[in-house]
Amino acid sequence: MLTGSRGEFQFANLPAGTYFLRAERTGFARLDYGQKGYGEPGTPIVLEESGSFSAVLRLKRLGVITGAVVDENQVGLPGVAVLAYRVGRTWKTVATAQTDDRGVYRLSGLAPGRYVVRTAAFHLEGGVGLLPTYYESAVSATRARVIPVGLDQEVSGVDLQPRPGRLARLGGRLVGGSAQEVILATETGPRRTRVREGGRFDFGQLEPGRYALIVEPEAAGGRAGAFAEVQLGATDLEVALRLGPAPTLRVDCITDRGARLGDGTISVFVRRAGFGGAGKRVRCGVRTEIGPGDWEIAVAPPLRYYIAAILDTERGGQARRFRIEPGEALSVTVLVGTRPSTLKGTVTLDGAAAVGAPVFLRAADADLAVRLGGLRAVRTGPEGEYAFSGLPPGRYEVISSYQVREGEPETWPPGRATVVELGEGQEVERDLEVTEIR
Repeated sequence: MLTGSRGEFQFANLPAGTYFLRAERTGFARLDYGQKGYGEPGTPIVLEESGSFSAVLRLKRLGVITGAVVDENQVGLPGVAVLAYRVGRTWKTVATAQTDDRGVYRLSGLAPGRYVVRTAAFHLEGGVGLLPTYYESAVSATRARVIPVGLDQEVSGVDLQPRPGRLARLGGRLVGGSAQEVILATETGPRRTRVREGGRFDFGQLEPGRYALIVEPEAAGGRAGAFAEVQLGATDLEVALRLGPAPTLRVDCITDRGARLGDGTISVFVRRAGFGGAGKRVRCGVRTEIGPGDWEIAVAPPLRYYIAAILDTERGGQARRFRIEPGEALSVTVLVGTRPSTLKGTVTLDGAAAVGAPVFLRAADADLAVRLGGLRAVRTGPEGEYAFSGLPPGRYEVISSYQVREGEPETWPPGRATVVELGEGQEVERDLEVTEIR
């Protein structure tokens, strides 16, 4: 519901039960009632029959980074794009801005965290190029100065002076067929361009580095694709990008008892590595055309199964991430365990059942974490009970805390959780106390 002109709100005629209260507004951080920090879970509100409850929710503005883009004479440069990336496991643009007539920029709507900021490639009058440059004067993200940003905070004076350099053009033509679009994979995400008459394509204003050129089968009529890695130096580069038959992928889903699982039992998805976004579903036991290049595979089994391994049966080894070339027929096997484990228990706070408390589970090693699918979270029930089902055997850490941020298990300090070893098919009980981690 929307609040009134003074921020007032009311939910009337609610049945008895447990509720969570949340407030949102554009430009402000989302707030859950009772949360102790940004991104951390809120606390439940328990209403008795004919009961009432009142709360005041104070929203805080999201963070801002401001500064100027200047030349070697400290004169502002107008029209330069500035990008902010949040420091984490993957790079993703979270905010963009363009400098005004004074060279000033403003990056707003930033969640609390650590950021790096850089300019985009830019051409000055006279053909002089400016390389993408990070704060402070770094041309590599690993050497960029990290900028911490909090709620209700504006970090000013983050000035950028792009380094001059030769910006190159990467272009060429398609060979062996036609397509509508060519994709350029870069460290900051994909770029796309339309294919012109004669199969010509161009990407301009590129800094030296390694790139990948991709043509998806959908852009080439569904029966062909292309993939090529290129090293771009300080001079323009022309390439012939050859189209070939679309590669195919077959995923066989087999249980530890040798039974083959058909489509609909397990959900299998593939996604281009580094592209983010939703994946493409692949049916078990059915050969499917996909685009050439680098892919990641994810599997979501029902709770009566767990993922034991994902194997490249033709090239050997693990196949969670794989490369497939035009015309290649690749087969991958997903080994499924039929005796998953369960972890359950109750959570208490000050000796009483903690109703609606968040409980988090993470694997203790990297391989198990991939098969688990990352951090798992549940809320306790009306008696403080929780349960995690469909778990692969292995070593886990479990914790109940209102201070673990959503999607950020690194905010969970080591040594504060309960360690549990789960054997195949085991049901283990561990009771927990709500933990303060800071």
